[in-house]
Amino acid sequence: MQARREKDRIVMTTNAQEARVLREVLQTIADYYGRKPQELDARARAAWYSTRGCEAAGLSPDETSEWLEQLHGFRSARRERLAGWSRQLAEGAGRSATLHLSLEDAPAFVTALNDHRLLLAAQHDIGEAEMDARSIFAMLKLPPAQQRALFEVHLLAWFIEVVLRALEEGQAA
Repeated sequence: MQARREKDRIVMTTNAQEARVLREVLQTIADYYGRKPQELDARARAAWYSTRGCEAAGLSPDETSEWLEQLHGFRSARRERLAGWSRQLAEGAGRSATLHLSLEDAPAFVTALNDHRLLLAAQHDIGEAEMDARSIFAMLKLPPAQQRALFEVHLLAWFIEVVLRALEEGQAA
């Protein structure tokens, strides 16, 4: 994937495989963003809707519930953008695809990718030890599903890095 800044937008060019992965991620995240916190499995809920900060801040159960509702509303409001980005990527099916992000939408895109990373890590029990696996031999010791999830976590981190670098391009000018 390549990304460049063009005035008030970021233009991302992907190959067919990267476009497929991104489409699947965006569709999955849109589905999860549509679910209320109580509809998520315990691991996903803990990754996205942890209440530890509320407890540490001394929020009441009602205040915590209200905060969770607001957070869910914030996430679910992004579903339309996610669908639009997925449609852009589908237009190049079978070959390279181009995704145009406004500078205003770039943080939401990065957040969605990172939310998917958190979701994968929670669902596949990926912790610091697995994240620190830096050799193919260390990766091969993991179960296949965890290997795939860890690969995707790292791939999405790279996508995020590419977008962030493109954002910085315009700041240096």
